[in-house]
Amino acid sequence: MDSIAKRYGLANFDDFSITGFLVPTGHYAQDIGLIDLFKEQLKIDMKTVHHTPVDKVIELFVSMIAGCPDVKTLNNRLVPDRLAAAAWCQKGFADQSQVSEVLHRITPENLLQLEEIFHKLLSQQGLARRHPVNEWLVVDVDMTGLPVSPTSKT
Repeated sequence: MDSIAKRYGLANFDDFSITGFLVPTGHYAQDIGLIDLFKEQLKIDMKTVHHTPVDKVIELFVSMIAGCPDVKTLNNRLVPDRLAAAAWCQKGFADQSQVSEVLHRITPENLLQLEEIFHKLLSQQGLARRHPVNEWLVVDVDMTGLPVSPTSKT
């Protein structure tokens, strides 16, 4: 009979993630090619010192996933999180002032590029496209916002 040996040890805790779900989300973004799409499709006219303009846009995207209410919270929530940065293919996250600067450089053409990135991603990863075209696709959307049972929460 085969057995599975598990080994556990204590980490030195030099690196930790403030928002733990950003690490698996970053790995998933790598797996589905999201980061590559950003780097291939998005062209922002801005010089690179430590972080590319695309890195800063990715950081802005990550900040939305992390629930940052505004750009100024990046320094407290994301910049210290080296594990999350590594999961999102970055050496570290940029200072909020640098991310803010790239926002001022975004052009209407860049917005179209971002739209194309997410269109490609949904085309590749979306489940509706994999649904057989000769079968009904039922989409149930509840616009009322009413609880479905006394124990449900909205």
